[in-house]
Amino acid sequence: MRVLFKNVELCFPGHKHHGQITDVFLDYNKIGAIEPNLEAPARTRVLEGGVLAPGFVDIGTFSGEPGYEHRETIRTLSNAGARGGYTHLFIVPNLVPATDHLSAVRYLQAKSDLITIHPMGAVSKNLKGENLSEIYDMNSAGVNVFTDGLQPIHEVGLMKRALQYVKTFRGLVVNSPFEKSIEPEARIHENKGSTQMGMKGIPEISEILMLKRDIDLLEYTESRLLIHQISSKRSTEILQQKKKEIEGLFASVAVLNLVANAEMVQNFDTNYLVMPPLREESDRKALIRAIKQGIVDCIVSGHLPVEEDRKKIEFAIADYGASTLPIVFPLLFDRLKDEISVDQLVQSLSVNPRRILGLDPVLPEQEQEIDFVWIDLEAKTRYSQKDFPSKSKNSAFIDQTLQGKIKGVFHKEQYQLFQ
Repeated sequence: MRVLFKNVELCFPGHKHHGQITDVFLDYNKIGAIEPNLEAPARTRVLEGGVLAPGFVDIGTFSGEPGYEHRETIRTLSNAGARGGYTHLFIVPNLVPATDHLSAVRYLQAKSDLITIHPMGAVSKNLKGENLSEIYDMNSAGVNVFTDGLQPIHEVGLMKRALQYVKTFRGLVVNSPFEKSIEPEARIHENKGSTQMGMKGIPEISEILMLKRDIDLLEYTESRLLIHQISSKRSTEILQQKKKEIEGLFASVAVLNLVANAEMVQNFDTNYLVMPPLREESDRKALIRAIKQGIVDCIVSGHLPVEEDRKKIEFAIADYGASTLPIVFPLLFDRLKDEISVDQLVQSLSVNPRRILGLDPVLPEQEQEIDFVWIDLEAKTRYSQKDFPSKSKNSAFIDQTLQGKIKGVFHKEQYQLFQ
């Protein structure tokens, strides 16, 4: 692969070349040169303008395969990820079989191609929340991130042991703070709207209780923890204080919690039925502030594809989930460009996840290995039901026009361009 970018803007927050408009020559798997007015060598693809940034990294993507291929496969997931500008996807272990042993890890790792697939190891055997899985065996294969994924870790002792185990190799535990026993039959955020809809609501305290518990366990074990997909203003306030005191504490937020609120479910649109739930507008604004202030480190897709039969049914029994991976950047840029800068988006979608997950930073320097996304801020993104790049089409943003477009991804010796 040989590509020459002409007059491209570099978006690499913290680097000396950040913000420069220059030429960049990709010589197969490395950067061959960075300087103005480069001449294109023979057999080189020339691309003009746009923004070049480190490839995006997602935490907690649902792959579907193995076990749920009717929802997504690694092939369709990789296509969706590339269209979204992602070059690394960290996959939840909620599969069949669960990613709780070495062979399951190696199966997923072997699927890496343009997109690098990183299996997240299950904390508990078969995701039952009782006994620790084969953490050391999975770590020997390169896994250093452990979670029960779509299932929060409820058992206190199990959570403590997981934090202690990963500490030995500087690993990371990822847990979504949700104490379901507070209101087991709840479906959406608890407010006047949930009462009017005749549905039991998920109170904010269901998130706060587990968040506080996990932070206390982190302080005790002195390990590393990512509080995954927070949804409330109160969570940002707790994190703001505790992150000053605890070095190994990190947090993420899902894209829909930044661009939508609880009012979106009032018309019973199941594409907004997600976990964590969409909460008040005040919570959404607090999450945006938390990104800008560095209280929340990462923006994640929350990509959970669901087949039509489990979405186009009665709201009360529909499955949680939204297909978001292909539209994360354009959705954020379109809705939040006056509140969050492109620099901050790249920081939250790529730079911070790489640092927290132990991936090498991507730098705009000669001989640097290629791992980039090419963005056009002036172009538009629009997908129809037919061409939406995920096997499942459970997205509220199909047939909507969004400002900003991913024009290509470049990883190792491969690249893919999009019209």
